[in-house]
Amino acid sequence: MRIPDKLFNIRDKKTLKTLLSILLALLISLALAVTCILFTPSIFNSTLHKGLELLPKNKFIEYKVQSKTELAKEWLEESDGLRNDKSFFEQLRTKLPNSSNKDSFFAHMFVVHDYPAPCFFTLFGKHRTMDVTWTVTGIRCRGAKECNDPQFIDHCPPRKSDHQ
Repeated sequence: MRIPDKLFNIRDKKTLKTLLSILLALLISLALAVTCILFTPSIFNSTLHKGLELLPKNKFIEYKVQSKTELAKEWLEESDGLRNDKSFFEQLRTKLPNSSNKDSFFAHMFVVHDYPAPCFFTLFGKHRTMDVTWTVTGIRCRGAKECNDPQFIDHCPPRKSDHQ
């Protein structure tokens, strides 16, 4: 059976080519979306762990990566605000003194100054879409010599924002 030439004129070939291009673009987009959904959590977790391991040990003395429920169990008596990240972080902030917001595109974060002792700080963070939280405790110092000096920690100078 022969198809008449009039059915496939130049205009129909352009339309068919455009439809195939759109279909190919949608397939590529779908493949990339599935790839991102499958591999982003593992890539983020490994990057977070590697990044925290690479922090200078003399300044960042402790870190912990855990789930949101584990963080809530550790810091809050009642963890009724677990569904909403914003209320969860507000609950956490009310338990801790002197904090400042450090939110980013990927994470809800805040820093608690002079905690657990003067000259120290603790950073709390939670990924916006994944169930991963991190807590980093560090010393507010400039270099290895200052960070390792017990005199510096005993007689901690005020933060820049405290004496302005």
